[in-house]
Amino acid sequence: GEAWAEEKREQAHRRNARRIERGILSLQGLFIKVGQGLSIMTNFLPAELIEGLEGLQDAVPPHPYEAIVRRFQQEFGKRPEELVSNFSPEPIASASLGQVHVASLADGTKVAIKVQYPEIDEMVRVDLKTLRRIFGLLHLFFPAYGLKHVYQEIRTVVLRELDYLQEGKNLEQMQRNFAEDPHVLFPKVYWDFSTEKILTLQFMEGVQVSSLPALQKLGVYP
Repeated sequence: GEAWAEEKREQAHRRNARRIERGILSLQGLFIKVGQGLSIMTNFLPAELIEGLEGLQDAVPPHPYEAIVRRFQQEFGKRPEELVSNFSPEPIASASLGQVHVASLADGTKVAIKVQYPEIDEMVRVDLKTLRRIFGLLHLFFPAYGLKHVYQEIRTVVLRELDYLQEGKNLEQMQRNFAEDPHVLFPKVYWDFSTEKILTLQFMEGVQVSSLPALQKLGVYP
């Protein structure tokens, strides 16, 4: 019957979501970003599949500390602990292109340092070439969904995200745009400790905008 078939379809979607998630986490790199994009494509994918991929939004495995040290040495010629104080080797967040560590400046200011992985430029180049072929193939099967345009959007966004200096400038522009609104806050950029591959920001507490219980606890959401 239809009810039995629907149950089997849902089970298959959940099972496939777990397989896709394992594969993406194994490949890492830009495939994680693609998986994150898929997890919000409610107009294209079944709800069960989307729910199974939501973990990719904040469950990316971090890189080892020595990889972060290598990036600091490339950018500043120093290890993190030689540049700032109380640098935590354990990241508080990790994503497809980099991860975030907490540290302190000489005056005691608590900062969040966003560090790109040292091998990410080459990984992006290879992954973009692979993704172009994948999305081109998918376009042959699903021409109505504009997947070629999805690839172009991913490519544009990723290449912009590789420049942390531009991200810092954008952040300061947003600060100026909302200067008259006391309800919107942005972290300060510490340019002396920032490069194209490392971005040091004022540390600010917060919760995920998708976490309704946390927002309700803060009185932000009724």
